[in-house]
Amino acid sequence: MKENNSSINNFRYVIRGATRALTGSTVFRSERIIEPGTNGLSDFEEKISEGYGGVIIMKHFSLKDPPQAIRDIVFSTPTLIRKRVLAPNAQHQIYPGVKMMGRIMGVKIAPIVTENTVKKALKRGKPTPTLNEGSVEFVREAVDYLRQGQLVVIAPEGERRDNLEPYTKPTIGLLVAGAQRDGVNEIMFLTVDLRVAGSDYSRRGFNLLSRYEVRVGRALSLDQMMELAGGSLRKIDSAVLEEMRQTAAIPKPNRG
Repeated sequence: MKENNSSINNFRYVIRGATRALTGSTVFRSERIIEPGTNGLSDFEEKISEGYGGVIIMKHFSLKDPPQAIRDIVFSTPTLIRKRVLAPNAQHQIYPGVKMMGRIMGVKIAPIVTENTVKKALKRGKPTPTLNEGSVEFVREAVDYLRQGQLVVIAPEGERRDNLEPYTKPTIGLLVAGAQRDGVNEIMFLTVDLRVAGSDYSRRGFNLLSRYEVRVGRALSLDQMMELAGGSLRKIDSAVLEEMRQTAAIPKPNRG
């Protein structure tokens, strides 16, 4: 059966909707917080409905972040819930059953060998994998997803970090370079900040029953992102980091 077969898409739609409904009060409890007077998610969704590819940029501090972001952003909006998702993941953190569950949900996990993957292998006396193995394949596939108007969910820091200090990997720069090389320019970016409610980025585990705060930043086109970077691919990750910081600073509304 082909990937775009309507019966597969309808099945995924039902499964995703059920997952969103069943986990909202248990494993993936959350509160969405947006900038007053704006709604980046609506702007993002509107452009995706017009055929743009979408890159969801998330803050990564805990094991729960990727599924939390996918559940709260992709599975919770009428347009995005029908899109396929590509998500890179450190090879050593792809646990048994994760890829199969991803396939059922329409989420493809792209394994990448990170520094921590190498360290884990050395510590366990296993053959040392090649650092960054899988990165080239990920970029190639991500560009293909974006060309088809699908979604990429990515943590540009490349690892769990408890801060928003500059990171060294040109993650988004490499992705954008690959897209521009292949003539894929209709891309939207959306920044998402996640943290345990009332806490910071220090709780690195899965935080099974913890409620998360999910801050949603503004939606930016590729042209707008490049403008923020002064037209330089080398500076685009710095522009992305600044967007992540602004998103993290969105105040929690006073409900009193």
